[in-house]
Amino acid sequence: MLTGSNRVFIGMLLWGLYVFGCGTDFEYVPGSQYVLHLRIHTPPDQDPFVGVASLRVSLILSEEEDLVETVDVSTSEIAFPVFARQGVKLRLEGLGVDGEEVISSGQSSSFNMDTESATVVELLFARRREFAKLLGGLGYSRFGHTATALPNGRVLIFGGASSGSLESPSEFSPPEIYDPRRQTSCMRGDETCPAFLGSDQRYGHTASVVSDQGVFIFGGEDEQGRMVEPILLYDSEQNKFRELTNYDPQQIVFRTGHSAVRFFEYGDVENNKRENIKMNEIFFIKIHK
Repeated sequence: MLTGSNRVFIGMLLWGLYVFGCGTDFEYVPGSQYVLHLRIHTPPDQDPFVGVASLRVSLILSEEEDLVETVDVSTSEIAFPVFARQGVKLRLEGLGVDGEEVISSGQSSSFNMDTESATVVELLFARRREFAKLLGGLGYSRFGHTATALPNGRVLIFGGASSGSLESPSEFSPPEIYDPRRQTSCMRGDETCPAFLGSDQRYGHTASVVSDQGVFIFGGEDEQGRMVEPILLYDSEQNKFRELTNYDPQQIVFRTGHSAVRFFEYGDVENNKRENIKMNEIFFIKIHK
């Protein structure tokens, strides 16, 4: 029986098979240990474990140094000494025989340590510097869309057209969420696609991450070639869109074929301490002529 105080036990789920906590070897004791089941997804035509001699597992803590352990590739259980934390991420790296070269890697979205129940953490583990084809097609094939990586590891596919041409697009497509780890779209899997007004469909827009959970969607044109005025914000945590109205329309020029660049304004930097850095999110919209 595994017990302990303020420890996190990580069990590997390789290719969907439990190899941790089987039989009577493991007993979860609420309040004394945190249990993470790590479910590793791999591309269908790629074996990311080829040439990997060891695994480097890192618990990424938001305001402290990372906790790192390097173990044999056959390891199915890892223990870290750690207190309850919010917003933790887990990174897995496959190392070569020299123990330095990173051959494959993957990182989870953030999760919270919970002493009351075990947590399942999923990540896509793939070889570095290689392209890999994923399974699970989208609900709509499209062009002229945006694909924005979300903090939770999924991808927001927004806008675009399913037919026509670049000069005359038609049959505009609704948004969908694709999960690279499970290799499924919300239109083909168990997840719910975000509710969306058809009048907000567009082409030639921008979609930019603006916060830990938000995507800012601006500009573009509709199927009739008219500029789309609604400015949208997608909340990945609530899986919802909402229209922004707290701006002066006299200060906004709606457009298409532009770029939107997020940059930071830094201030109050004292003694080079990270916690003293204040960031204000500002967008610079550039017109392409």
